[in-house]
Amino acid sequence: MIAIGSDHAAFDLKEAIKAWLAERELLLVLDNFEHLPGARPALLALLTAFPDVTALITSRVALRLRGEREYRIAPLEVSANEPGRSPAAELFTERARAVGVELGPEDEDAVAGICRRLEGIPLAIELAAARLRLLSLDELARRLEPRLPLLTLGPDDLPDRQRTMRDAIAWSYQLLPERHRRLFRALSVFAGGWTMASAQAISGDPALEEGMTALVDASLVLAPRTGTPLRFTMMETIREFACEELA
Repeated sequence: MIAIGSDHAAFDLKEAIKAWLAERELLLVLDNFEHLPGARPALLALLTAFPDVTALITSRVALRLRGEREYRIAPLEVSANEPGRSPAAELFTERARAVGVELGPEDEDAVAGICRRLEGIPLAIELAAARLRLLSLDELARRLEPRLPLLTLGPDDLPDRQRTMRDAIAWSYQLLPERHRRLFRALSVFAGGWTMASAQAISGDPALEEGMTALVDASLVLAPRTGTPLRFTMMETIREFACEELA
């Protein structure tokens, strides 16, 4: 802890922090960094000046700093072999129990189907499971078409952007400049993915590669690892949001 004395005028917080860091090897943890893009130069300067400081940062958008190493967090797995024991099904079962609903082995296939419909997205799974207060598993599965109207009413102690699935996606969408939002909306017309040539044909964007990079960095578009030509996709939950914005 850095103590600030009574002589505030003579105290330089930045210099005090530098002096404190110079003597230490430590891990700096920064959460939800995507809404502070203007802080990236200061962060880079700090990490450059103090090589013994390592930053662990969560962000929906890649920082694109020198020396950055990305670890993309995939959705929860929905196992086909043991549907009741997959990480997605375990989260759904746990959250169902939290609202007083006990699920048994006979419910495994229905739970797995719902988790697949929700694409293993943890927030979507939690919001859907909470609906079991009023809906059966079969009713819940039927009501997930479309998904977004049902995936609401998250806990009151969460930030607004985590209380509905639509708001969670909108948080990332609103961080984009308008030219990239326009591309995102246009890409929602592709139901089964698209190539760069297809994206160029429907968008007419002269800076298409820049826009696609921004959407991949924001985790709104999934980049392929193999295939010729490369074929990009959106998670269907995100595409549903994009279709609403396009309409």
